[in-house]
Amino acid sequence: MKRSNGFTLVEVVVAIGIIMLLASLLMGGLNAAMRRARKTRARRNVSQITTAWKGYYADNRRFPDASFSGEASVIVTEMDATAIQILRGPSGDSAYDDPEYQAKNPREQEYMDFHKAVTEFLDPWKNPYRIILDEGRGGYDGIISVPTLGGGGTEEVRQSVAVYSIGPDGEEGTADDVCSWRDR
Repeated sequence: MKRSNGFTLVEVVVAIGIIMLLASLLMGGLNAAMRRARKTRARRNVSQITTAWKGYYADNRRFPDASFSGEASVIVTEMDATAIQILRGPSGDSAYDDPEYQAKNPREQEYMDFHKAVTEFLDPWKNPYRIILDEGRGGYDGIISVPTLGGGGTEEVRQSVAVYSIGPDGEEGTADDVCSWRDR
């Protein structure tokens, strides 16, 4: 029987199958690496935000509230424009000329560096970081209520600041949350 110099259809199909198998293994590994990188970035940001709010507290011996501005308490629950402005400090920002912001950061310190255009600080999954500050309950007591694993409830922890990301599933209280108070 005479042999041709080309490939048979079976050989081509087998070669394509092997290439597809290798590509799928590579993509799976790449996706896992991307998930780990996002989680690491969220952990780093949670740590930086926590450190910034602790620095604020160390300088002012309280969190921004009515005692600074004479208005209703500032309730910081997310890294929104108000929280960013407080932690950013003056930094040459014209919005900081507003006495309301000056009252919330009376020492005019920069606790965290943000680009001027930033108005919210989002986690890698495009959700705002959430913040819980010690509200005082008759004086700052260093105990705050944080979401429990499994959702729906809270637990008390001995901290003055808690920061967390709700993770890739977008639900609070699940195992993929990145929290400042849990072992990582």
